[in-house]
Amino acid sequence: MSIAVTRGVIGSRQAVGLDKLLKEASKTPYLARYLREVVPRLGYPDYYEFGPPSELKKASNVNVMYPVGGGIYIHVYTPPGGSETGYRRYVAIEPPKPPRELVEAVEIKIAELIDETMVVESDEEKRNLLLRLVEQVTVVVDTPVDYRAQLLRINKVRRVMVYREDYEYLKYYLVRDKVGLGPLEPLIRDPFIEDITCDGVGPIYIVHKVFGPLET
Repeated sequence: MSIAVTRGVIGSRQAVGLDKLLKEASKTPYLARYLREVVPRLGYPDYYEFGPPSELKKASNVNVMYPVGGGIYIHVYTPPGGSETGYRRYVAIEPPKPPRELVEAVEIKIAELIDETMVVESDEEKRNLLLRLVEQVTVVVDTPVDYRAQLLRINKVRRVMVYREDYEYLKYYLVRDKVGLGPLEPLIRDPFIEDITCDGVGPIYIVHKVFGPLET
């Protein structure tokens, strides 16, 4: 998939790692969609394949992106005009959520297979078991599926049909929410985060090794 944003110069310079960023976007549709939304407002972010270098600690304005694995990308930027808190923004770019009806159907079928002999201890064992169960209860197809209709007759089907485009996203969110820490999982994956703070309703605040205090 090609990204429909113009490759070129941002201000008076070309974005760092632009070729690598565009290559990532060409094979990651949700990253391409995100860039189409933010580039007109922020310009292309500098892309660091192995994380932001320590010399960026002194930068006053930043627009940086880096991967943390599992299909997750992190975008740190200074909001144009600043922010109410004065902090820079931290955005975790995750795969899109699969349809709710698909997730529910798969969970129902997995529940039918689970028994007391399936004892696991480590998170890795839980992850592997969950993925094996997902594979057992699904069949990947090349045409879009009416998940709502399928859910209504879930007791009459042996395996859940999953549109190929949704399959990897389904596995990501099942593992994230049932084995990982849900919405906090991208933050836990980021090796540059030193502290996470949440004061109830509102944004989560973090302390970044390179960029200091940030808000999500």
